[in-house]
Amino acid sequence: MELLSNLLKKELHCDCGVEHLIPIEVIQISDDIIPELAQYLTHKKWLRVLLVADQNTWRVLGQEVAESLTEFKMRTCIFPGQPKLLPTESALDKVIEIIDGYDIQVVLAVGSGVINDLVRYATHLKEIPYIALPTAPSMDGYASNVSPLHISGMKITKSAHTPIAIFASIKVLYHSPIDMIQSGFGDLAGKAISIVDWKLSHLVNDEYFCNEAYQLVLVPVVYCIENANKIIERDPNAITNLFIGLINA
Repeated sequence: MELLSNLLKKELHCDCGVEHLIPIEVIQISDDIIPELAQYLTHKKWLRVLLVADQNTWRVLGQEVAESLTEFKMRTCIFPGQPKLLPTESALDKVIEIIDGYDIQVVLAVGSGVINDLVRYATHLKEIPYIALPTAPSMDGYASNVSPLHISGMKITKSAHTPIAIFASIKVLYHSPIDMIQSGFGDLAGKAISIVDWKLSHLVNDEYFCNEAYQLVLVPVVYCIENANKIIERDPNAITNLFIGLINA
């Protein structure tokens, strides 16, 4: 896929004059991610693994992952599917307690926004890596380095770290709920305003501008807007490119 090859390009010296670094080591999007995930964990020599999910994401992906990775010392943290999980202090404490109790080396975040926000911040605090296993192309935060949390009743965004790897199952992504697919499309389509604003600020205010970064967002935005009908129809290639665009953004 052309968009995927662009995403994984790790050029250190860009034409814009700035050295860019991508902290994510692996981004794998395929029909069956489990063999590649197992190979990656083995390569990194991580044996003590924690899998974090809720009952919904456990059902669609987490259970299969946990039952397949039998060569690892797998622990699980499964939150209820209802009511809707929030990234609260108590949820964060539950993840951290398991990390500490079993000397966890790496955490698998199986889910979308809230699961990743919790795991991202918990692993940042404990200074261990995490791997994102997305279950829906629903938001642009999988490659983020910040976590919006609910602390003392207030929504606060905390600095954290990016996942060290992202393994996404195409079949899981295109079977995700349609409202989550629509949410991801809305997130990506909104980037059209952001990148135009950036370019305008460059022209008017001489703000720093990188055409490589601009194109990484522009190309999937244009593709997904032009192929919105295919996304709604759950075309695997269109859903994959939507997900890639959300990571690029």
